[in-house]
Amino acid sequence: QVLDTGIMNHPTCGETQVTHVDLVKDGQAFHSHGTSVASLIAGQNPQAPGVAPATSILDVRVADPEGFTVSSVLSQGVIEAVDRGAKVLNISFGGTGDSDVLRAALDYAWKKGAVVVAAAGNEGVDQLAYPAAYEGVLSVGSVDAKGKQASFSNSGEGLDLVAPGVGVVTAWETDKVAITSGTSHSTGLVSGSAAAYLAWGCLLYTSDAADEEDS
Repeated sequence: QVLDTGIMNHPTCGETQVTHVDLVKDGQAFHSHGTSVASLIAGQNPQAPGVAPATSILDVRVADPEGFTVSSVLSQGVIEAVDRGAKVLNISFGGTGDSDVLRAALDYAWKKGAVVVAAAGNEGVDQLAYPAAYEGVLSVGSVDAKGKQASFSNSGEGLDLVAPGVGVVTAWETDKVAITSGTSHSTGLVSGSAAAYLAWGCLLYTSDAADEEDS
């Protein structure tokens, strides 16, 4: 469910809570970004609690320690997650380029009933990053504690939701907590909320793109 830089073995996650799939396989140490985002979704640490702490996490590593990936690997990650039964896909990064391969993978996810949540981006521009810019993706921007748009948060046509993204407390490395900011973390909070709603049996979100194709 978390397509990112990988999730470290942090005490905020239970021993059996996380299943790991590494599609990068570069032998490098994981970056804390994925751990940070995952803790907002399902963390159990009282200092940095997640929104849905009972949620199981499928950790699909699609990015290297610098946060870089390519559309083919991200697309593979989307398909891998859905085929393993994921219902909420959190993508807390993005880029500027469109991709037919990624769009096809997202269409596959929607047809399988998955919700795809993606970060709007941190460039402070009036344009969403991909895949948040795709119709059907639940795109998330950041606001501060007063509900004002964060200076770094992308916005513009197609932005669906905003969530706290300035000074958010998350898990970090293998045993720490940190104060973090970014649309990545806003996205994690929304994904956690989505997981909680789905656990309650609520119909959360339907992709218009998928509806149009099926009609």
